[in-house]
Amino acid sequence: MEADLGDVYIRAVPCVFPSLTVMLHLVVMLPRHEDAEIRRLDAELADLRRQVDAGRADLVAQHNALAGRRGALAAEYYRLVADANDLIDSLNWARW
Repeated sequence: MEADLGDVYIRAVPCVFPSLTVMLHLVVMLPRHEDAEIRRLDAELADLRRQVDAGRADLVAQHNALAGRRGALAAEYYRLVADANDLIDSLNWARW
């Protein structure tokens, strides 16, 4: 029987003597540099996530500011259209 569980490899070896019992204790430790490397990568990932969140917040703020400005420009446009229509109506009335 063989199995590969990521970092753990398991292999069962058949025993030729059924009356013989063998107990094997195996401890596998990762080298320390891998632990430090994993911590460094985790820190970099967390930093990148903070940067993405900050960038997202900046984009949302810019979007909201532009949406507010667009609303103000639309209101100004409609006011100018209404003024132009009033002027046209006044000119038409004065012509009669």
